[in-house]
Amino acid sequence: MNPPTQIRPDTLATFTPSLKSWTLAVLLIGDGLILPGQAQEVVDSEPVARQDTQLGTVTVNARRREESAQDVPTPISVLDGQTLENQRIYRVQDLQQLVPSVNVSYVHARQSSISIRGLGNNPASDGLEPAVGTYLDNVYLGRPGMAVFDLLDVEQIDVLRGPQGTLFGKNTTAGVINISTRKPTFHPERSVEISGGEDGYFQTKGSVSGPLSDTLAGRLSGGNTSPYFVAPSSAVAGAISSTAPSRCLSTGFRTSRSAPEFPAPTRRAGAIHRRPLSGPHTLTLSRSFSMSHSEQQRSSEQSGLSEQALPEGACLAARIPDSEQARLGDIVVNPYRLAPLTAIIRDGGRRIAQARVRVKGRGEQGVDIDYQVQDRTLWTHGGIPVFGLYPDHRNEVEVAYSLDGERIRERYFIYAPAVRLPVVAAQESALPRVEPLKVAPELKKRLYLFNHLLTEIPGNRQFRWNAQGGAAEWDSVGFNWITDTRGEVRWYLDIEQLHDSSRKDGLGASMGFQQTRDGHLIWGQGQRYYKHDLLGRTIWARSLPEKFADFSHEIRETAKGTYLLRVGTSDYRRTDGKRVRTIRDHILEVDQNGDVLDFWDLNRILDPYRAELLHTLGRTAIFLPEGVVKSDSLEENEHNESDALPFGDTPGVGAGRNWAHVNAIDHDPADDSIIVSARHQGVAKIGRDKQVKWLLADPRGWSGALRDKVLAPVNASGRVLEQNPDGSYPEGFDWSWTQHTAWLSGKGTLTVFDNGWGRNLAPTRLEGNYSRAVEYRIDEEKGTVQQLWEFGKERGDAWYSPITSVVEYRPETDTLLIYSAAIGFLTPQRLTRPVLSEVKYGTREVLSEFRVVSGQPGNVGYRALVIDLDRAF
Repeated sequence: MNPPTQIRPDTLATFTPSLKSWTLAVLLIGDGLILPGQAQEVVDSEPVARQDTQLGTVTVNARRREESAQDVPTPISVLDGQTLENQRIYRVQDLQQLVPSVNVSYVHARQSSISIRGLGNNPASDGLEPAVGTYLDNVYLGRPGMAVFDLLDVEQIDVLRGPQGTLFGKNTTAGVINISTRKPTFHPERSVEISGGEDGYFQTKGSVSGPLSDTLAGRLSGGNTSPYFVAPSSAVAGAISSTAPSRCLSTGFRTSRSAPEFPAPTRRAGAIHRRPLSGPHTLTLSRSFSMSHSEQQRSSEQSGLSEQALPEGACLAARIPDSEQARLGDIVVNPYRLAPLTAIIRDGGRRIAQARVRVKGRGEQGVDIDYQVQDRTLWTHGGIPVFGLYPDHRNEVEVAYSLDGERIRERYFIYAPAVRLPVVAAQESALPRVEPLKVAPELKKRLYLFNHLLTEIPGNRQFRWNAQGGAAEWDSVGFNWITDTRGEVRWYLDIEQLHDSSRKDGLGASMGFQQTRDGHLIWGQGQRYYKHDLLGRTIWARSLPEKFADFSHEIRETAKGTYLLRVGTSDYRRTDGKRVRTIRDHILEVDQNGDVLDFWDLNRILDPYRAELLHTLGRTAIFLPEGVVKSDSLEENEHNESDALPFGDTPGVGAGRNWAHVNAIDHDPADDSIIVSARHQGVAKIGRDKQVKWLLADPRGWSGALRDKVLAPVNASGRVLEQNPDGSYPEGFDWSWTQHTAWLSGKGTLTVFDNGWGRNLAPTRLEGNYSRAVEYRIDEEKGTVQQLWEFGKERGDAWYSPITSVVEYRPETDTLLIYSAAIGFLTPQRLTRPVLSEVKYGTREVLSEFRVVSGQPGNVGYRALVIDLDRAF
């Protein structure tokens, strides 16, 4: 192997601009690393002369005594510290590049092997003794996993082939690797090496040596690598791969003070040597790079790629043998038939590990999707999961993974088909168009999942010929997709595989998408609820327990690992003896197995005959017969109903009608209670004992014990705000009206999307409305509520969503995600134009914002959420 040629700073133009500027910055720092008050001598950066390939006298102590390597009667290879530096040997694994018949395989500490002349150990049986003995400063390393490490401050490595049991004992049948580190010196010496690379790779090494007294010297060495990942390179599947080390480009500084004429010190036991110190001191500074210009040019010519064609910071790769198309197996697009913009690169029967994926953005402004893959995910899918493919596009995908101790980087080209979803008349696009209006740099890598509903689909009304209530009367097709911050579609759910209006278990609207702590998606539809991963693999798909029916709106994971679902009941007996199917008024808790743990019947907890807000929502609402006065008794009110009053999914009082319309749930782990957003009533906190703790709602219409649970509005100083005659409050306080997503923020507050339909019990109007995101602080002991913040009121009708929508606090960015999801819903065309915003917490400063333009009449937004790929794979 020819020695590498040093790269001068003026040759850095061959690297990408970002690495060039980073490297020059480090070099400039290095130029200032001269210690004051000392003689200075800077080494010229001209290319070094070719090293002499003929060995001089090499002294070794492999046989426990100092002798010439030529006198050792066994095959031996000797590498001194300077050779290791010149040849860029940074790890024990790299020895196989220089030493004949040595092979090192390393996946992790429990799967590694070192062999000489083909004899070694079984990497899958880490409890067996090795056949190659590894010694570090005469200390035996009993397992190969202990012996594979970065080389630090090494003086010399001796590799002896063949049995060495006489001097080294057992476990040396195949040979010995004897590593000797540098000894302390009586002349002061320092060295520092800094390496950096893509994907957060950063390594530091350093050592210091010198006298501690006139007769005592010491040496201290240390290093750190974080994280240990190889930046993916550009490699064509079927043509190019790479096993180059992770240091695509490194810059090192080394300072040393030497006494050239100083005699060799006398060796003593241990790490401390004694010898008087004398002689002049000089300071030297050198620079080096881990890949030589000649090697880079030669690799480029072999692969047919230029540096300009590579992704930022990548190393050029070596050619794969023509007989092998790729290291891995087949590519399967849409492997689970639910997520057409995903794929699996099968592992081909190989045991790969530590994978990373980068789906390259389309065009100059495209957003890369980059994520690490846990080994257990590789095992689950039998290969590398690929997420984020563009539809109807030949996608460029880079992967990196470890295989048999090597780091492999490859490039694949994967075509994904166009989006295929249900179509309606006058439709203009397969999915709503997401238009970025503003994107903050710190949020550029965001991925947003949109959960929309298409209410008018030909053929989805079979079960509505005779009203059944619940999901049968409220059937919609879910449109669920993920976009990047360019508005490009990167994932969608093929809902036609799950929704079918001709089947009882296929009816309903897919709603309530949440990403769980393990990174998967939970959601529900009619009589079933689901858990899938982002590749579409079904973790569970369950029918609701027989006592319950008609899921919609919300499924929520609790801190205990259970799940809360908003449902109705399939057979409910009222106090008047009538058996009905209830509507959106039950909360169900199930465990991981789907067993029912508890449920909340809001007909017995709240007041199903409070009708103040129902009067404002339309002329079809059903109330008690004229002349009947509402009682505080549920039983009396049910007996006072007329037998002619119909039941079903319509606004109205009493069990069996849509009196509550629960659209959101949250769990408070502080007291194991739930918070319920009942659109037609208000927000309530209910304990495990089924007792109401507080009500966040307009006080009008509440009777009996519930009247005392209504929170009292206060200002910042704690003064109670009195309600004006028209129902409003001073100092800008307001309740939330027909609200959605009453969720805890994690900051001791509650965030709510206040839709504003029926605000202050006013009748429905088409103009002069507003919606808002609002944050409240509730003092449960005092029974008070303070309004802290609001957003959206200032935008008026242009931001008004009479239904649906969401606000959610995002702790990782200290922002509030707000989706006003039904703007334009009340227009005749019903072509909605929702707006998604991320706002800096506690302010109205918009960091990112997107306009969503529907191309389908009747396509209405429900919610949006952030997808975290760090949890997903």
